[in-house]
Amino acid sequence: MRRALVMVVLALAGCGEHRGWNPNYGFGDGPYGQYKTAREVTLMTGETSQQGIPIALPVLSPTPARITGRDPVLPPPTAGIRNVPVAASAQTPPSLPALRPALAMPVAIAPVATP
Repeated sequence: MRRALVMVVLALAGCGEHRGWNPNYGFGDGPYGQYKTAREVTLMTGETSQQGIPIALPVLSPTPARITGRDPVLPPPTAGIRNVPVAASAQTPPSLPALRPALAMPVAIAPVATP
């Protein structure tokens, strides 16, 4: 019963999604609202609008650096640090254990006295 009630509440919550109260579908009087209106008309009717809708591949889209004229990400504080070469003799490469261990000497077995 509870599951059915939740389904009814979710169905009613979905009603009126496109009636203007959702901020994702608000079309204002500004230039962006006019662009969104033209885009919706173009997408729904298939006709071309007077205002062009930019269609570009994501690969060809402008980067933030091209939009602002400078890179918005600051270089890290370690960008000016350079690596100092270390002499090769100071480091020894790690050695691996032998593939075949050395043969062990046989262990003498002491005789066991049986009672």
